[in-house]
Amino acid sequence: MRILVLGIGNPILGNDAAGILAIRELKRMFKRFNVNNVYFDESSDGGFRLAEKMLGYDKVIIIDTIKDNESTEEGTVRVIDLYELMKKNENKWLANPHDADLITAMKILSSAFKDEMPREVIIYGIKISSSFTFSEQLSDSVRNAIKKVVKMILEDLGVKN
Repeated sequence: MRILVLGIGNPILGNDAAGILAIRELKRMFKRFNVNNVYFDESSDGGFRLAEKMLGYDKVIIIDTIKDNESTEEGTVRVIDLYELMKKNENKWLANPHDADLITAMKILSSAFKDEMPREVIIYGIKISSSFTFSEQLSDSVRNAIKKVVKMILEDLGVKN
């Protein structure tokens, strides 16, 4: 089974860097483990470019920040099944003003590359209050959420820390 763990964010937009920082920590930690077929990548892309990165993998784990009304505290972690969102046609967390949203891109690519689409896509979403502040600093709650997500993904992958 080929697994892609993908961190998404922008390293100069404060808390929005959480996905990228989490993936960097996972890569650092995985150097100690002998785990085959787990690949790591980071991206600031959305929509089609993001969906294209998933082609050829059986499972994709995405780490990204989210803004929602369901979890009130910054740093709250939500685990979201992308295919469940697609069934509900919910894309409120996956919008990109410069590209198609991820759900639309996945639907289009799945019609052309059905055999290459991952069977499972799980999003670990870290709640943030703002993603438009230019900074390289994280809030304490998001920094703690990154640690929690890293631990959750290690467990998801069956790796004992």
